[in-house]
Amino acid sequence: MMKKVGILGGMGPEATLLLMERIMKNTHATEDQEHVPLLVDNNTQVPSRINAIIKKKGPDPLPVLCGMATSLEKSGAKALAMPCNTAHAFIDEIRSKITIPFISIVDETIEYLKKIRVQKKRIGILASPAVEIAKIFEYELEKNDMNFLYVGDDELRLSLIEAIKANDKTLSNSVEQLSSQIEGQKPDFLLIACSEFSIISGLIRDKFSIPVIDTLDLLVEKIIKFSTCD
Repeated sequence: MMKKVGILGGMGPEATLLLMERIMKNTHATEDQEHVPLLVDNNTQVPSRINAIIKKKGPDPLPVLCGMATSLEKSGAKALAMPCNTAHAFIDEIRSKITIPFISIVDETIEYLKKIRVQKKRIGILASPAVEIAKIFEYELEKNDMNFLYVGDDELRLSLIEAIKANDKTLSNSVEQLSSQIEGQKPDFLLIACSEFSIISGLIRDKFSIPVIDTLDLLVEKIIKFSTCD
């Protein structure tokens, strides 16, 4: 029996659809019943995480996120997941409100980095500035003696995220500018740690000769494993 996974989505909606698409495409299924059953709350009304973390203004996203989590559990989800990296700043508080596992994109990323033994490599983290400010990955990276830096200018990263959310098709110049900045910082590989950047991961990969790892792919892998394993 496949286990249902609840998705705290809508942050943003296209990233939520991308998560669902990658789960479907990476599941070895020959019929409908072999696909991962998902309960998706594509809640586009979650208050801005960037406003809450960076600008320190606007409504708090936490009560809405906790409400989504408890509702998904009541609806039959056996685990929860969330494609938005930035929203993981609130994961401890969300976990305190539920009794089922919460599959963390941070935990899955750290486990993968440990597996490929990156301690002597320089990890370039491509994320929202909010991820950096909230230190969402930093504690676990430092605990495991991993060498990392945040890549790209804050203003450029924010403007790119806003353009992706607005479905702006003229991103190539900004991506080119970002890639030039990142090349100057000389990471050994790039970690995409923002689901909006996951949307343009193909464009990003085309710009670099170094390996590119997408945290969304690691979350997808764990969701499939959880749902399909007895």
